[in-house]
Amino acid sequence: MNRTFALALVGLVALLTVSCSGSDSSRDAGPDALADVAEDPGPGDPGEPPADPGTDTVEPDADPGGPGSCRFLEPATDVRMCMHYENGWTRDEARADCEAVQPGVVGTWDPLPCPDDEVLGTCRLPAGDQALREWIATGRDPTRCNPLRTLCLLSASGTFQAGPLCQTLGGPLAAWGSVPFVQPYRLCVPARDGEAPGQTDGKVCTWTLISGCTEDGRRFQDYGYCPDVITQRPYSPRAATTTASGDPRLQDEAYMAEVNWMARQVDACGCTCCHKAEVAPRGPAGWHIDAPGIWLDGLPDSGLALFAAFADSRALGAFPPEANNGFDRTNVGIPSTDVTRMKAFLEAEMVRRGLSEEDARKVPPFGGPLVEQFTFAPEPCDGGEGVAADGAIYWGDVGVRYLYILEPDAQGPVVPPNLDLPEGTIWRIEVSNVSPAFETATYGEVSGDQVQVFPPTGSPRDLESGSPYYLYALIDVGFPVTRCLFTAP
Repeated sequence: MNRTFALALVGLVALLTVSCSGSDSSRDAGPDALADVAEDPGPGDPGEPPADPGTDTVEPDADPGGPGSCRFLEPATDVRMCMHYENGWTRDEARADCEAVQPGVVGTWDPLPCPDDEVLGTCRLPAGDQALREWIATGRDPTRCNPLRTLCLLSASGTFQAGPLCQTLGGPLAAWGSVPFVQPYRLCVPARDGEAPGQTDGKVCTWTLISGCTEDGRRFQDYGYCPDVITQRPYSPRAATTTASGDPRLQDEAYMAEVNWMARQVDACGCTCCHKAEVAPRGPAGWHIDAPGIWLDGLPDSGLALFAAFADSRALGAFPPEANNGFDRTNVGIPSTDVTRMKAFLEAEMVRRGLSEEDARKVPPFGGPLVEQFTFAPEPCDGGEGVAADGAIYWGDVGVRYLYILEPDAQGPVVPPNLDLPEGTIWRIEVSNVSPAFETATYGEVSGDQVQVFPPTGSPRDLESGSPYYLYALIDVGFPVTRCLFTAP
């Protein structure tokens, strides 16, 4: 059967063994901290280049009174911003603030208030010595919604209100499959007060993805946004085994030092969103690093096999260490900046438990339905699916969020960051998590909220008449609906 509709959640049981973690494999700064946020380059507002901040300035004779506003282009994200000053600000104060609205950025003061059209979101900043102010982000690019919200909440300690284009952002109790998958995004922000400067031009850069990590020694919850991470894996609270109060290991300083070091490593990574009681929205998913006693005791043997990289977890995805603050999840199952140290302790723990390497290697691959997608072999389409002579693509009568045309021998896409754009991808389009699914598409074209991800620029190559190609359509990441081979007309 070449059309497979959304996978039933019962198929996710295998994932829940070490649920929602990298091993299951994607602030008190003041308002000026907004200035130092950097996001990986993404698509700009469709059809409209960023406005020159100076072009909106009105002449003084249009003066409506009040402190006015400050217009500027956030240099790292190319998002148009407007700083709104409440009436507790004088004009001179607002002008002076606007002249240094961000380090290295001079804004353009405007006597008019901020615009109220094309608002992506508004961040109300905490009051300082003066009256409140807020920044307003404008544009038409929904891929900016998640980074802007995270920027407001974590870096500015503000309160974010989504604009119309960003209204469908998931809430803190959202779970995988209940709201659209939030694609990874990277933010670079100043270190929290009292912490050392970050390692990237003085900033701390973090991927908001379950396999993403902030810098070693810092907490993911301070630099990444857990509600977005929760959308990327199945999550379910589950009780875990606890340590007996008289366990002699509790008095073994060397042993406990390693246990605590491992906890700090986990605390820097996205898996902490489900495996730390302090931040897990409905309680931790089994093992958790803030468990009393020895937190590792809550990890089942299968999870220990995964941590030690004897059980296969490739289908869950991984960043290269150089892109993930030095954290490696390829040579060890749980992200670590010191793979040798981590493996040595985990293998010693296996010996202590009586878990042999042979038995650890017998643990089935982790990833549940993702493993099946990792190894799926497509068959010929049998329901008219494919690309028609006029370019119209038919995958069935259901809305999808991701659509691929691949070489016939390509591996099917799985999860970001490294498995969602497989070699042999010819064309990929998608919509952001805040946009509705689409039901029609034309090869080489985008319409509505669709965004072309591959090729990154220009049009895809023409399909050769009579040649086979692989059609892959997903309701969402992890939920394929059609995946079959068709022949180009």
